Amino acid sequence: MNIRTRAIGVLRLALALMPVGATLTMAVPAAVSPPRQPGPCDIYGAAGTPCVAAHSTTRALYASY
Repeated sequence: MNIRTRAIGVLRLALALMPVGATLTMAVPAAVSPPRQPGPCDIYGAAGTPCVAAHSTTRALYASY
């Protein structure tokens, strides 16, 4: 078997598998993103406390920090 015959065989195999790969790629359903984790303002809001954009709970609880 020479190189040209082998190259043609590889090309045919690649062309034959291309529709299969495209079908499998499109058949996968879109994944639903997981729910967002509660952030600091969500925790303060659940407690009835306003969120004042504190980047640290230590600074929010201790003003002298």
